[in-house]
Amino acid sequence: MAQNYYDEFVKLPLDKMAQKMEDMTFLYNETRVPKKHYKEKLSVAVE
Repeated sequence: MAQNYYDEFVKLPLDKMAQKMEDMTFLYNETRVPKKHYKEKLSVAVE
């Protein structure tokens, strides 16, 4: 079975996930959302 981007993405550490999300957002709409924003959202505890 072929791997997709998600398969590799979920293996990344939090900091690199946030950076990749920042990069994807910019590619979509040339909008700069800081990595810090995504890092905070990914760090929230889920109950």
